[in-house]
Amino acid sequence: MNKLTRFFASIFGGFFDQRLWNRVGGMSRSTTARIDVSEDSALNYAAVWCATRLLCGTGAGLPLNVFESENGGDTRVKLPDHPIYRLMNIAPNPEQDAISFRSVMWQWQVNWGNAFAEIVREVMDPEAPVVELWPLHPSRVTPKRYEDGSLYYQVHEFGGAPPKDLQPWQMFHMPSIITYDGLIGRGVIQHARETIGAGIGAEKRAANTFGAGHVPAVVIEYEGKAWNDEARENFRKEWKEIYGHPDGDEVALLQGGGKAKALGFSAQDSQFIEGRMFDIEEIARWYGVSPHLLQHLLRATFNNIEELGIDFVRYGLRPWLKVWNQVTRRKLIPEDEWGTVFVEHDVGDLEFGNAESRAKFYSAMTASATMTRNECRRREHLDPVDGGDVFLVQGAMVPLDEDGKPESAFVNGTAGPPSTDPAPAGKSEPAGEAIELRLPPERIVTNITYCEPTTMATVAANVHRIITRDLSRMLTKESKQMESCAKKPNEFIDKVEEFYVSHRILLLDVVNDSVTALNSCGYQIDTGAIASTWVNEGKSLMLEAAGTATPKELADAVKRVIESKTWSERPLRAIERAENATLVV
Repeated sequence: MNKLTRFFASIFGGFFDQRLWNRVGGMSRSTTARIDVSEDSALNYAAVWCATRLLCGTGAGLPLNVFESENGGDTRVKLPDHPIYRLMNIAPNPEQDAISFRSVMWQWQVNWGNAFAEIVREVMDPEAPVVELWPLHPSRVTPKRYEDGSLYYQVHEFGGAPPKDLQPWQMFHMPSIITYDGLIGRGVIQHARETIGAGIGAEKRAANTFGAGHVPAVVIEYEGKAWNDEARENFRKEWKEIYGHPDGDEVALLQGGGKAKALGFSAQDSQFIEGRMFDIEEIARWYGVSPHLLQHLLRATFNNIEELGIDFVRYGLRPWLKVWNQVTRRKLIPEDEWGTVFVEHDVGDLEFGNAESRAKFYSAMTASATMTRNECRRREHLDPVDGGDVFLVQGAMVPLDEDGKPESAFVNGTAGPPSTDPAPAGKSEPAGEAIELRLPPERIVTNITYCEPTTMATVAANVHRIITRDLSRMLTKESKQMESCAKKPNEFIDKVEEFYVSHRILLLDVVNDSVTALNSCGYQIDTGAIASTWVNEGKSLMLEAAGTATPKELADAVKRVIESKTWSERPLRAIERAENATLVV
């Protein structure tokens, strides 16, 4: 709040309204373009509104989790019952929900440079628990220092009341990432006034040009004696009646040697379009965001737009989040908990990208036993499944003996039976008892005797043949469908996504019996994992083809993928994964 504002506040008391004062220009400053720009009026410029909405909406909408570190920081545990979690994710005070509170704080922090909220504790003690947070407009708060150098915050009240002083433990102060002295933040608006003023000025000029000052579409030229007022009026009236409406498609007839000349007015020729595009890029620089996030897609492509979005999280959003994390920890968490309790925004959903990228990430994390399937499902907001909390690893890696030969019992054909529960007392399982695998009539029915060392290899060979046949049929069906989808380039990606949803269900049904047969011999093969890997691989190849081809080239690109060795060997790779499954021991 500047001195003039405070003067009017002290004089007019209860008649003073801060929001009205801002709107009439109390906090604005004139620019070279003769446009008054304030923190409020700047939001009338579309690029500023969009950048502010982007940062405020994204940052305020992220979960702000509270963690407790254990084992010297090696592990951390979420604390959803912590009072700070309630303040930041549910309701900071009785009148606001968390998203409203945090979004207005973000707006003030970004545009004004500083966001303030009064901290209300259970008792007037710096170590007492925080129970409420009440936002304070930046124009009302002035950081000051006592004669001894200690900090305090002077809050100016409305209605003629004297200002009140709040101690640092009573003020939740969120400065900008750029500050004057490490304490007072610098807002975007106060430093970008000239850029914003130039943008608003160009916008007003364009509006005036295309409004009352628009150049006429056509002019009629006559040589010789000038017309009197009556002649001019009659000609304009007749011309308007015949040609001045949507159905005015009559042939124009000009008398007396008149000539019609079109006056084409190009806004681009006047550099309005280029200038306004540059203004958007300038605003993007001020706010540290990519222009494509301000709906400026001039340099955005199918191949780079996802990476640009991730860069926004890394370099545009994360610095602001770091300030929030540290200030929240320092101001709201008791000092004796600083060593173990901390807060952190969850940006996982923003960094994952599209469905293909997420599928590859989940596949790699589960295959390396870094995440369980239920952890992946929780990230996709899906319900957990039975057995989904077990870590899985690929069984393709086998050790070699000194001669370089595999030591795997399965590879050597000496694998024994899976472990079984002890037989009940008084009963015994006869050695060499055969177990029948019940398959559909068109499939091979095999009797398995566990006492025979070659049984597992025999079953693997049978299943190999069955799955080879089934997956080859699925691949043929898939190839035909992809060629059909490529005939409509504009709908290709949506058609591919739609096809693979139903294709996965069909694939599950096709390979289920074969996988059940192999699992009966002691193997752990997840039918869903086979189907998901198959679908993700096919979809990835198709989307990669779409990303490197123009619409006219798409059909040929898809055909090259289908004719490639990578595509044709997909059944063999799926079978290798099945055969190398882990044996239950």
